[in-house]
Amino acid sequence: MPTHLKSAHFASDPEAFPILSKVLLGTLRLGPVGTSAFPAPVLSEGLAVFKVQTALFQFGFTDTPQSAVFDQQTAAVVSQFKSFWHLSPSDGVVGQFTLAALDYEMI
Repeated sequence: MPTHLKSAHFASDPEAFPILSKVLLGTLRLGPVGTSAFPAPVLSEGLAVFKVQTALFQFGFTDTPQSAVFDQQTAAVVSQFKSFWHLSPSDGVVGQFTLAALDYEMI
């Protein structure tokens, strides 16, 4: 299991880093409003969401502007990314393994 962020994109932002670290540890997830809080609480907007949206944009998974709001379109793009990486479940929620894959891509 990954224990720290390695890419400058995720690790160098002092405001987003604490939130993203919680995602990497599995104590927080990123997802759309209405996502079940099990197995971890869900954050649906803010800088951490923006950072994930920016990474997905840079990989070419979306051409939609980043809004810092985890909407259904973001969930669909996350699901696509997870399928590409063979991550299960391929839902639209960013958990520890999804963030680790995004971080790896940003190195």
